[in-house]
Amino acid sequence: MIDLSTLKSKLETLETQEEVKESSLVLLQQGDLPVVELTDSEEINAFLQNKYFEYINLAQGAALKYGRLLENVFQKLKEFDGEITYCKFLNVIGTNRMTALRYRRRAKLFDSIQGEYKKIVLLFRDDFIAKIYALNDFEGVVSFINDGATKEDLEEWIAEVSEEKKEIRKTLPEPIQISFSVYKEDIFNNFNKIETLDYDKQIEVEKYLKKIDKILKGE
Repeated sequence: MIDLSTLKSKLETLETQEEVKESSLVLLQQGDLPVVELTDSEEINAFLQNKYFEYINLAQGAALKYGRLLENVFQKLKEFDGEITYCKFLNVIGTNRMTALRYRRRAKLFDSIQGEYKKIVLLFRDDFIAKIYALNDFEGVVSFINDGATKEDLEEWIAEVSEEKKEIRKTLPEPIQISFSVYKEDIFNNFNKIETLDYDKQIEVEKYLKKIDKILKGE
């Protein structure tokens, strides 16, 4: 006869040990971090360096966990109903879409990089990771980092692409000025009519609203 209470106790102990192991995981070593020298006091600087070390490992460990969890939820739900339930889930946990996207991007980039090169991602700011994704060449970026590219190398790539885009814009004809005020007024005045439309038309309206929402959020 199996003692279920004993088995449950053992499982809970194993789970606790695993949580402690995860929470104490050191992703970066002191030598991986920039030197903190904010004062003329060696003692204070050493204290701040240690706190920086503790903070960056705790913050990055949590960010990667959040990112992986949210990416798992996103992938599970996107085939279900696009991002409708996903956005509802984010609302339940009190996280907005852009924050969730930053977590997901960081975790995906980190998990795609090999071995020792993973550390470089941990020191990237969120806005720098956003610039990397804006290159629209994720596999190329991963390969570049795995070949030993530094942050400075990536900055040069980003600058080159930015310059190329500027040159392209120079060759394009001057865009026609668009006035959105008319559309804004019409939409606000007629928004309540959406619920009275046929179901097929409601689906069509929702599709365009989703697209507009993504564009406005820069996705």
